[in-house]
Amino acid sequence: MNESEPNRRAAQPQRVQQQVQIQIAIHNGKITKSISAVNAKRQQVLNLPLTRARLTNRCMNACRFTLIAVLIIISGCSSKHHQAESFVKQGIQNVQKGDLDEALDDFDQAIELNPQNANAYYNRGIVKSRLKDWDGAIADFTDSIKFNPQHVGAYFYRGIAKQQNSDLQGALADYTQTIAFDPQLALVFLNRGIVKSQLEDWDGALADYTQDIKFNPKSTAGYFYRGIIKHQKGDLDGALADYTQALETGSKYTNAYYARVYDRRGNLKVDRGDLAGAIADFDQAIELSPQDGGSYMSRGVANYIDGHSSEALADFQKAVELKFRYYDYPRIYTWLVKAKKADQLAAANQELKDYLLARQDGADDWPVQVGHFLIGQLSQDDFLKAADSTDVKKNREQHCEVYFYIAIKHLLAGDRVAAKSSFQQCVDTNVKTFYEYRMARIKLKQLEGKN
Repeated sequence: MNESEPNRRAAQPQRVQQQVQIQIAIHNGKITKSISAVNAKRQQVLNLPLTRARLTNRCMNACRFTLIAVLIIISGCSSKHHQAESFVKQGIQNVQKGDLDEALDDFDQAIELNPQNANAYYNRGIVKSRLKDWDGAIADFTDSIKFNPQHVGAYFYRGIAKQQNSDLQGALADYTQTIAFDPQLALVFLNRGIVKSQLEDWDGALADYTQDIKFNPKSTAGYFYRGIIKHQKGDLDGALADYTQALETGSKYTNAYYARVYDRRGNLKVDRGDLAGAIADFDQAIELSPQDGGSYMSRGVANYIDGHSSEALADFQKAVELKFRYYDYPRIYTWLVKAKKADQLAAANQELKDYLLARQDGADDWPVQVGHFLIGQLSQDDFLKAADSTDVKKNREQHCEVYFYIAIKHLLAGDRVAAKSSFQQCVDTNVKTFYEYRMARIKLKQLEGKN
């Protein structure tokens, strides 16, 4: 089972906020120049000498009327453009007040008055992003870029919208273009690093998080995510330093966010064999976010490994009460704790069997197959076959679990040699974010120490 994933959040960089005012100033300047040019042309025409007899008074009057009509049209366009800018400014004020519906109306009005107003599309895209209308936001940011190809903010926020819409390659391209415009925007490196992590480009993600920290030395998220990558790559000392730095930057994040950092650092300490330090970190995580079942699961695993059965059972029961999102696994881990004692094995089997029978949906779900194997309703060969998947990632993850639970059954049967072999197979899957992988590593060390 996987650990809880980190939160992805991005805030609006200051330079992007300034972009709105800059674009408005440029646009108004173009309008003013256009009007001045037309007035100058009008004066030149009116001052031309009558060099040809055919230029009659009627023609002269016609020219004058035409120029007046042109000036009226230009003046009307100018007025509409000014009105559009007023609606944009009003919309921004409504966004700042939190009145998103009014802001949408303002930006709609601005676009109706001037369909080429890049900032109206940009700001409407921001509002749609806040409303999680990712498709609408992408369309608006695309129009903003169409009418202003240099709009840094539009590329950045379109990248966020694409990322939220699971278009990771599109998000990567937009973040890269944003960096090309301004290579010192720390937040863009952070977001691109998250995308690269999702794409499992660990080295690329590591480099981007390092750039984020370079331009923002107090980046809690930068240290946190870089710590995750270092942990993934096996650099436990580097990961410990980054997790610790993330907790000490002094940045203002939510308690739930810092709870996740403590949880991650706790799991790292488990990998380092520092179970007491790990449990202390999980205690901190639970204190900061007492309704998060994930930290109870993490502490339960640490207590299970450390031989504190009653504490582990209490933690897994709490995870059940809090409706931990991977809801089958607190039940499975409860079986692990109880099955260690021969006199409790039959009761543990019955308890897990009753849970599986009462389970309302997903009779063929993977965790159900795990449960059936543990209580003896699925053979080892069939369990191995059930783990096979054409999805490479899923196949590796399910085999990580298969080998761990097969090893546990061997251990309960007293076959330590077979158990050690299966634990090693689990570790060889290299699914480092799974509790099963973490427990298998510790079990291997314990078995080797007893040889």
